[in-house]
Amino acid sequence: MVCIFAFMEKGMEYLKRFGKLSQMDLSIMRDVADDIGKDEIALKSNLTIKQVYSKLESIKKKMGVKSIPGAVVLLFRNGLID
Repeated sequence: MVCIFAFMEKGMEYLKRFGKLSQMDLSIMRDVADDIGKDEIALKSNLTIKQVYSKLESIKKKMGVKSIPGAVVLLFRNGLID
């Protein structure tokens, strides 16, 4: 029974942290994880470089992390990027 509650608690934390991320957010983070430059991400996503920087700041805020590398690690550990 304890195991179910621990799973539910982890699930709620997961939703809080990752539920706000859009498909575009995840796509941008996959590109960052693949070491694609911001200029190439902008072209690929039909965004300006300024918009890419803004998106990255928004992603950090949504995830509650201090850095983009930290966000990449968190997404990787939780199976959202590979």
